[in-house]
This record gives sequence, C-alpha cells and structure tokens, in this order.
Amino acid sequence: MENKESFKKNKTLKETNNIILGFDFGTVKIGVAIGNTVSWKASPLKIIREKSSKMRLIVARNEVLYWDPVLIVVGVPRYKDDSTHPNAERCKKFANNISASTKKLVRLEDESYTSVLSDGKGDDDARAATLILQGALDEIFHTA
Repeated sequence: MENKESFKKNKTLKETNNIILGFDFGTVKIGVAIGNTVSWKASPLKIIREKSSKMRLIVARNEVLYWDPVLIVVGVPRYKDDSTHPNAERCKKFANNISASTKKLVRLEDESYTSVLSDGKGDDDARAATLILQGALDEIFHTA
C-alpha cells in the first residue's frame, strides 16, 4: 500500500489514461466505482453482494484483475473527532488483502459521510464508492 504523499509525486498520472477503482467496504456488501485520468470523474460500477466475506473479496479481486487499474482507493471511516471507527480496521484489512492479491497500489481515503450523502440515491454502496473515489481523484488532479 502507498500513502497519499508518495502517490502525489507520480506526475505521469495526469499524462495518461489510467483507470482507478474505488471501494466502499462493508461487512455485508461492497460498493465499487470506476474513474479515469482523462475525465477525472468517478461513476458507480456495481455492488458486490456475495454472502460470505471470502467470496466478496474474491469478486472484488476479480474486478481489479478485469479492469487493471493503476490505483485502487478504499474508503476508511472516521468519527468527526478523528477517533477510530469500529469498521476502520476491517477496511484496512480489505485494502491490504486487495493490494497483496493483485499487486496493485492502494490508497486509503476518508469516507466520512459518504454513506449519508449517497443514501436514497439508487445503489447506495456504489454511490458511496463513487464519492470516495471522486474525492481521491479531485485531490490527485489538484496536487499531481
């Protein structure tokens, strides 16, 4: 996994058409979004609804292998006071597993309020993943 600072230094990212995937990890389902470095826009892709956590990880891994992104963004929840959310460690474990199984660069992104903002707008988890990914795309675009 990479931290934000080391990824910001990748100047070639703005010069090529790279796919970037975003994940909103949950213990029941995982939202997936896709974006690129041409439009710098994220869009909902799908929701992974497999019953077992092992199968959800396999399906997420297969999405990464299919799309072959240059970067994977995984949302990690925090409380307003910056204290650790109970699901944060699970999100980090998911990010580590995806990175290890695909050999892809993974960036952790604050997902505060994304589920609230996406609530009631169709496939909530995929919309939350879109908000997470768009936040990362915006930051990368303005700092790379």
